[in-house]
Amino acid sequence: MPAASFNFRIEQGSDFQVVFRYLDENQNPINLKNMYVLLRMRDNTGVEYNFDNTTKTSEYSLVTTEDGFITLDIPAKVTDNYTFNTAQYELDIQEPNEVFVGSGTKSNRILFGNVSVISRLLDPPTRSNLTVFPADQDLCPPVMLSDAIVYTGGPLTMVDDSVVSNTISIADTRNIKSIEIGLVGLNHTNMQDLNIFLKYPGSEQNSILLVGSQKFLNYSPGFSFILSDRAPENTSTHNVQNGGMCRTTDKTNYIRFRIPVLGDASGSGSGSGSGSGVDEQIIIGYDNQTLLHSFDSIIGSPANGDWSLYVCDHDKNAIGFLHSWRLYITYEDLFE
Repeated sequence: MPAASFNFRIEQGSDFQVVFRYLDENQNPINLKNMYVLLRMRDNTGVEYNFDNTTKTSEYSLVTTEDGFITLDIPAKVTDNYTFNTAQYELDIQEPNEVFVGSGTKSNRILFGNVSVISRLLDPPTRSNLTVFPADQDLCPPVMLSDAIVYTGGPLTMVDDSVVSNTISIADTRNIKSIEIGLVGLNHTNMQDLNIFLKYPGSEQNSILLVGSQKFLNYSPGFSFILSDRAPENTSTHNVQNGGMCRTTDKTNYIRFRIPVLGDASGSGSGSGSGSGVDEQIIIGYDNQTLLHSFDSIIGSPANGDWSLYVCDHDKNAIGFLHSWRLYITYEDLFE
């Protein structure tokens, strides 16, 4: 099949994503699961950039699927350093039994074109631009607030392009029947910059992704909501109302390979919670850790220990704060 031409633009200092789909002559998707995909780019200064689907790196993510999709993600931390104006790129695919480097074997060029880099049209916000709204304390109750014990954590100020944390320590040794996480009074200049993780007692090799670079359709400053496995199936952060309840969304692979700041331990927590500050091993190293998206692994476990909320802001041009956060824990023997 002849190569097609397609041009795209990258905004400097913003997360970038482009999605292609490879179809055969009958418009059926081609299975790319075992194929090597390489996008090469050369800018107007002569610098070359390579993106492929076998390399795990915090600089980019190139993912292919059985349905023919090719998705390239480049985080804002990387595009912020793009100083070139234009570039040319080529997208090649090679069969599983062939090798790119030095082999001279045939590769399939499916796409080529031009890339342009544009700067942001508006100046990035500063802390003085952020209007501070009081936290909305009217969180909805969990499914049955009467069956839960509430633990409250302290505030967090989100540092540009870094990670902050706050910890709640629980002494109760009873086993957990259900759990909800409440976020109270969330203020941020760009909600899609945020990744929020929960580290729970006994979870040395895993943590839970509560929010992962997601849009909040109903967001307004001072936003409050609860994340719960007991929320209706069709709810998410995309459609949750202020003061409402929703489920987590599985964006674990998307975040695992996309956000380089997960390995940045320069942030520090603010507030009254114990254990403020970032333990680097909790955030990085997902090759050796498991990133979860539901509370299933917590159910049936004892509650005692440290519960830590980590907020990652992966764009240095965005700022914000969280008034407080809450753990709603229902114990197995409560009211039985």
